[in-house]
Amino acid sequence: MPVLLDVNKFATPVSHSACVENSNCTAVFLPGGVESARRVDTILNLSLMKGNIFHESEAIRISDATGFLLTYQKLDLSFDFDRSGSECVMYGRESNNPIQICARNVGPSIAVGK
Repeated sequence: MPVLLDVNKFATPVSHSACVENSNCTAVFLPGGVESARRVDTILNLSLMKGNIFHESEAIRISDATGFLLTYQKLDLSFDFDRSGSECVMYGRESNNPIQICARNVGPSIAVGK
């Protein structure tokens, strides 16, 4: 099964201080799209996609572009969600292929599981 994090075009593994001493940690950078970059002009609301600036270009490079840094860490074995409360939702019952997805804020992070 293809996974977004396995495609270098969309995700790049990086080293991050949160993962230095944690072997159960992975850090990935997801670059922002070209849609978020702006042209240097008197009007700052002009996308790089306006006009034919990149006509027939195979790639572009934007310095200091926006993006997302994601860190993934395994939860402690003692961690559990409140499965009867608002932390978990069941999906796919109608198709007879259900999955329960759970999420909880844990400090500045989000714990997610099934």
